[in-house]
Amino acid sequence: MTQKIVINPNGDSLYLNNDEMSRYIELSQRPIQTHDDGLGEGSEYTYRHYTLNDEPFGDYNIERTDPALIQLVEESLGNDGELEKLRVVEIPDDVEWEILTIGGYDGCGESIHEKHRVWE
Repeated sequence: MTQKIVINPNGDSLYLNNDEMSRYIELSQRPIQTHDDGLGEGSEYTYRHYTLNDEPFGDYNIERTDPALIQLVEESLGNDGELEKLRVVEIPDDVEWEILTIGGYDGCGESIHEKHRVWE
């Protein structure tokens, strides 16, 4: 058996846009509230933020093994959208894993590494 995990090989976070968050909320069926706030008098732009149980919620709260996130990314494959930057990686169920961000001057990217013991 395997487990699926979402990573961003070209960055260090999910960076879901508003449309992607809306689709995630629909798929997850979690009671996430959407709030649109104006950016000032006369502004045509709004700032959208999310809450869950009256606490701030964002893509940083989404577990990388969340079935709704995995479905969202798999649905987007081949659509040339923003989610094309994300990947679903399958690893064996019995592996203890962690996501490491490796980067430098040219940018960074995430990869999955098996956890190992360390003694100091």
